[in-house]
Order: sequence, then C-alpha cells, then structure tokens
Amino acid sequence: MDFSNASDFSIDGNATFNVVRRDQYNHLNQTFNAEVVHVHSQSRQGSERNELDEFRYIIRGDIHQTRSWMTEREKKSFVRSRRRQDTREDDTQLHISIAKIHGMHQDSLFTVVSYHGTRAHSLWKRDFLEFSRTQNPDALQLFGINRSSIPSLIFYDEMIPIGHVYREGMFWVEIFLDHLIHHSHWSSNTIWLDQSRGRICTGPQGLRVPYQINWAPVQLQTTIPTTLDMLREDVSLRFFNLHGGPLLDKEIISRAVHTLFKYLPFSDVFPGMKERCSPAEGNVDQWPRYLRSVRQPLFPCYLPSEAIEFMMEVSFDTVYTYSEGTPRAIARYPIKETAWTSYSRALKDTVAILESGLTRFTVDSEEARTSRILLSWSTTNFSLAEAWCLQGSGKLSKDELDHSFTIDPPIFELESPGLINIPQTNETIYLFVYPLPCYSMSTIDNFMDPAYRTHFWSFDESGLSEITHDFGALRRDLVGILKLRTWPAYAHEALRKWQVTRGRDPSTGKFAKELGYEKFELVEEKSRVEESFWAKFWTASTELEISAFAF
Repeated sequence: MDFSNASDFSIDGNATFNVVRRDQYNHLNQTFNAEVVHVHSQSRQGSERNELDEFRYIIRGDIHQTRSWMTEREKKSFVRSRRRQDTREDDTQLHISIAKIHGMHQDSLFTVVSYHGTRAHSLWKRDFLEFSRTQNPDALQLFGINRSSIPSLIFYDEMIPIGHVYREGMFWVEIFLDHLIHHSHWSSNTIWLDQSRGRICTGPQGLRVPYQINWAPVQLQTTIPTTLDMLREDVSLRFFNLHGGPLLDKEIISRAVHTLFKYLPFSDVFPGMKERCSPAEGNVDQWPRYLRSVRQPLFPCYLPSEAIEFMMEVSFDTVYTYSEGTPRAIARYPIKETAWTSYSRALKDTVAILESGLTRFTVDSEEARTSRILLSWSTTNFSLAEAWCLQGSGKLSKDELDHSFTIDPPIFELESPGLINIPQTNETIYLFVYPLPCYSMSTIDNFMDPAYRTHFWSFDESGLSEITHDFGALRRDLVGILKLRTWPAYAHEALRKWQVTRGRDPSTGKFAKELGYEKFELVEEKSRVEESFWAKFWTASTELEISAFAF
C-alpha cells in the first residue's frame, strides 16, 4: 500500500486499512516526509487469529491445479436430541489436488485439500486446529490457508491419499496397513504417500479405502517401517517372514480366508434359476422338505431340476467346482465331529462327550425352573475353508480353482417352548442328546422328521437307563440360509506366496499339516489336463518376482 503524491493529510481515530488483493508481504519500504504521522489500528485479538497469522494466505486464483480427486467424507449425518433422531444427507465433499502456487518456485508442488458443502467451514477449522500444531515429520506439514467460500488447507509437497492407489486384491498391502495402523494408531483414511521422501505419513481424511480394517494383528516386537517400498509385495513378504514368521501363519491364513471370501450367486452355478417370480412360476413345492426348511426370503423361488438334484446330494465336507458348467465334487475334507452347545442357564457347564457320540448335559434343577433350554449344533466350515485355501492351489488347475466353492451348513437347534417340567427329586438329572453326522443335506431331512429321536433324560451319568417322566418337548429348528462360499484367485495366490516365502512347497500340503490341518482327498484321482498352475512358480524359483507398487 502506498499514498502516492499525498501531502497535508492526517489519520485520526481507530482507523483500519484492509487490503485484500494478491499476496500480502510484511517487508515494507516506507518513507514519510512529514512532521508527525499518527497511525492507529486495533490489534488482533484471540488465539485463533494469531494461529492463522502463522501461515500464508493463498487466494484461489494463485492455485494452479495439475491433477485432483473428489471424495465424500460421509454419506449421512445423524443429529440426535432428547426427543428425536433426524437423518439427513451430508453433502460435504473433499477436493484433493496437486497444485503449483503462484509466486513460489516453479518446481515446487503442493497438496491442496478444499472443503465443499454445508459443513465445509467447520471441518476446515477442525483440520486446521489439528495440523497447524503438528510438528511431526510423519504428518503432512501445513504451508498455507484459504478461508473463502471454498476453504482450503495447503500442505507442502506432493501427497497422494492411499485410497487413490489401493485396489482390490492387494492382500499384502492390507496386511501391512493393518500392522501400521495398529502400531501407529492411525486411521486407514488418513494415510498419505509422500513420494518426494519415499515415506508414508498421516494427514486429513482422504479417499476412503474400500476395505474395512477391523483385524487386530499379532503384535510384532519391532517397529513397522513407513517407507513406500513396504507397499511392494516382495518387500512386505520378506519383512513379515523375518520379524513374524510362524507367529503370523494363523493370522495370515485367517485374514485371507475370513475377509476375502464372497458369496457365490446360485444363478452363476445354475443359470436357469429365478430369484423373483410369481407363485405360479415357482416350484418350491417340488423341493425336498429339508431344502424348504432352510429357505429364506432371499432364496430363489425357482430352481431347475439339475439344481434340485444337486442340492439333494450336497455334502458340507466337500469342495465343488462348476468349471465344466455342471457343479461336481472335487475334494473332501475329514471334518471332525462337533458337539451340541448349550445357551441356557438351565444346564450346567459340565459337558461330556461319550464314546457313543452322545453329548451329556447336567441339569441345574433350580435354574431350570426359571430358564428355558436352548441347544445348538453347528458343523462350522472354518477348518475346511482354511485348509482348502492352503492346499487348493497345489491340487487343482487354475480354472477349477477359480470356479470352486463350498456350502455353508445350517445350524440345528433344540429349544424348549417353555419351562421344562422338573420332577421333585434330589437325584442329578442328565440330558443326553444324539449326535448329528451333519455332512449332507439328507441329515437335515432326518433331523426334521418327527420320528427322528434327538434326546432323552436319565439319572444315570452313563445314560444306560432313561427317565419315563415327561419333561416336555424340545422343539427342533434350523437357522440360517444355504450359501455358496468362494474365494477369489488372489486369496489362494496370497497364501501360496506366503508358503513359498516360508520355504515350503505349496504342492505337497506339508505346510497345512504342520499347522494342524487335515489333508484333502481328491474325489477324482485323475491326471489333470493342465498341470497345477502354481507348480511352475515353485520349480522355477522360490524368489518372488513381483512388480513394484505403481502410483
């Protein structure tokens, strides 16, 4: 600001000069040719204004964007009060861009985070208060601000949000991020990539990472590196093998099996299936009784004849493939028999499995007078799924593996509709429940048949004699819906790479045996037209050739 060719003027009162043009600089060369000059101004008040003065004010016209991304911070916002709960759409968006700033060095790049929407200024203020006080090399460093109708925070250097480079199937990136987040107490949406320094840092919420990080990893007794090369598969594999090795075996298997699975639509296996149809078009009445028993609203209303025949013969200990169009069994897993589980205070915790397979419960006579009985039998496929993802790559061709699936079994329940009728006695009462060889759909038919005996009561802990007293019926029920579970090729590939890194041959199944899994038995012992497509990786070299992480 200057007063060109001005003379004989005075400035009185609490005069204030506001200039809002271009960049403001405090390096002034002023010459006053006057006897007395009085300049009165109001000093800025409040810590917020002082904090703002610590950073350059950059007008929007000085920001030259070279590339950008738009992201939503939240889809919905919930406003709660004592009397009501309202739901409204949140239009807040973040605009992230890499830009050059007018007046700065031509080669200097900056990261600009602009806030749009009704909550733009409140979110801007929140992030400003956090990063204006951050003096951490592992966090984005604030350079300048803009408080216009579209407020922005300008950070030093070119930063890329992790959500921009993450893609589905980057299993080892997920493993690394899991450990980094839990070790550093960061959030998946606040991770940024600093390419100029080759490091990973934290900053404002960026692009959403498409997968949920809700896995508590094994705590490693080492610092998790924050270098960008940790996003490469070969580097991560070597790091976790060196610093975790056998401690991470179960974690990595569980992570791949229980977070990467997908439910396979019935229509993929049986193209003639109809999910929605009129009652006249449906053929539910032609289904076997046990198939109708587990039917849910989302289950199809029409199944072609080949689908019905397949479901009548299906087994829950078997892996299937539909690579040739028609589903067929390819491998079986020796599932260990499970026992009935009690969810009732009426039965004590002392449970015994007899050699005959009977499950014996001890009745708590006092609790049984106020609590109902609920028993559950579930043949979980967890061991089958984990064993399959470990061994499948060494047994099948790529096409068979890509089209393989298992079937989730339903849960069998026995429940008393009301309180059971406890006899007046001082003797201990035992409840014996028959086992269920729950490996096929035909078992469901037997279980739901009223003539099928499920249990009996006895005073004898060996169950050699029964009580004739009428305790009341235990109602049988099925819980769950039949689902086809499959795993993408990269899940099998991830576990194959881990086995190779651990120095094991995936084609032998020895690694699975070391971890306590049973060996799969192939249903068809025939020479495969295509050699197991993983074999060439093992025989050629145990050195993983994985391309660098591309930005």
